[in-house]
Amino acid sequence: MIIKRKDKSGKETNLRVNLNDVIKGKRKDIPLREGDVVIVKESIF
Repeated sequence: MIIKRKDKSGKETNLRVNLNDVIKGKRKDIPLREGDVVIVKESIF
């Protein structure tokens, strides 16, 4: 999963997060902020 976030100056940052690690409790959940864009790649089962 990628979270696209802009800082106060307008610079965009991409935060890459392993969603499985968040679900399993191995990584803390990242709180979303106003204006964040969340991109989740499609998975075919």
